[in-house]
Amino acid sequence: YFGLQESQVPLIVIQTNDGQKYLKPNLDADQIAPWVKEYKEGKVPPFRKSEPIPEENNEPVKVVVADSLQDMVFNSGKNVLLELPNRVLPIC
Repeated sequence: YFGLQESQVPLIVIQTNDGQKYLKPNLDADQIAPWVKEYKEGKVPPFRKSEPIPEENNEPVKVVVADSLQDMVFNSGKNVLLELPNRVLPIC
């Protein structure tokens, strides 16, 4: 459901009423209280399932992943056409 890996266990996950997810993977018991404090202070970014940002992305057609979406699409200062392929529809 969260797209987590077994290698991230033990972990803690907070899911808010609006669907945002916050997680801390590979934690020790003594890290729980400080992490929850940081979460309450708004210092923990929400979790987004994303492929890594490509190291090379210099072609005319760019690869956008969840972690690069804000910068490459919404904050680019350019008109951007974003194509989202859908594996369910054969035309995509």
